Amino acid sequence: MGQFWCLINEPQGQPLRRWINEIPHSGLIRYLDFFNRERIAVVGPKALAEVLVHKAYDFTKPPQFVRALGNILGIGLFLAEGKVHKRQRKNLLPAFSYRNIKDLYPSFWSKSQELVHCLGDHVVATGDGHIDIDDWHTSEIARASNTIKYICRQIIYRQKSRLEALEVPGAPAHRDILSVAIASGAFSDEGLVNQLMTFLAAGHESTTAAMEWCIYELCRDPLVQRRIREEVEAQVPAQHLRKQTHRFHKDHATFQAAYIDRCTYLQAFCSEILRLYPPVALTMRVAARNTSIAGTFIPKGTMIVLSPWAVNTSKETWGEDAHLFRPERWLSSPTLPSIPSSKSDTDSPPNRTPALDRHKSKGPETPYALLTFLHGPRSCIGQSFARAELACLVAAWVCAFETEFAGSGGYPVDKEGYVAGVTVVTGVSAKPGNLKVKIRRTGSSA
Repeated sequence: MGQFWCLINEPQGQPLRRWINEIPHSGLIRYLDFFNRERIAVVGPKALAEVLVHKAYDFTKPPQFVRALGNILGIGLFLAEGKVHKRQRKNLLPAFSYRNIKDLYPSFWSKSQELVHCLGDHVVATGDGHIDIDDWHTSEIARASNTIKYICRQIIYRQKSRLEALEVPGAPAHRDILSVAIASGAFSDEGLVNQLMTFLAAGHESTTAAMEWCIYELCRDPLVQRRIREEVEAQVPAQHLRKQTHRFHKDHATFQAAYIDRCTYLQAFCSEILRLYPPVALTMRVAARNTSIAGTFIPKGTMIVLSPWAVNTSKETWGEDAHLFRPERWLSSPTLPSIPSSKSDTDSPPNRTPALDRHKSKGPETPYALLTFLHGPRSCIGQSFARAELACLVAAWVCAFETEFAGSGGYPVDKEGYVAGVTVVTGVSAKPGNLKVKIRRTGSSA
């Protein structure tokens, strides 16, 4: 039976999170699944570099996984392989340059304000402000895929008509994801539908999971809430805070990416969330041909496991406090140079991921210490989009609400370090289960 019982009884990724720090290894951990099926977990930086970068197309997504999701999403960027993947990524990449992402901040902020407005209505309506975060979980995308695809086709038709009408000399180029995909001429209408379905599913699920973990950690430490709130209120002009409207307010059209990018502690908080609680606990690959990893022969058909949940908490790369939530590890140390600013490069974000504070934490010496968005040609194309969206959501939430765990008394932690009663629920993404919180407007009494 191998390690089957421990794998099935614990949340996805949790055994590997433990093994990476307990089992001596040279970058690979071999274990046996049900019926003694071999699995090779890739956990070392050099081995990860081979799988993700140097031999990326030697390892493909399992066929059964592609078939199952392909029926729902179509073969978009997430599921495509080989030359098809390279072509799709090349044509979509311009939409995700920082030059374009920063123009989306007004929309991110407007939607974040809409969220806190709706939750504010909930506080008024219920009188107690209790929220069961489990209610946010949804599988509606899978059940309603045909309806969503129909809506996507309508959106594509309208956008094509709009772009044709605006195609005049000197007109500003539309650089949103759909417009870039249309302008590339590389996608059929059905191909465009597949891309929209891919980004809708991936973006919705991962951001929801990350935001739920943000709420969990905000509840654990009111001082963190206060620090983020004070920083955001110092950087974001007052007219953009707590706008009570469901619509895109004209004031938000002037919202600037710099307001959020300058919030260094907010950025550190979000980076630490994405490190300790990556939305995807583990992902699978299969060797498409006979190959090798770190000098070890890997026969065709071998199942390969990539686990951000484990790699992101390796004590070898992150230090003895790797399992702790500590945003300060992302703040610049006075004895270390910061990561070079990219403010002069309009295609890159400014320094939003400062150098690590190595006074208290062993900083990683390799980019492969952080696997949240993977690396190489199969890395998450939307990571800058996701980071910006999450930072806006957290900033708006913290400025609008004080958040605490529902109930009374202290909050002991279990042996895994989670607040008692809160579990890790894994499926498409890893989320906190049984998370119930209470919110109240900032500055108001309970």
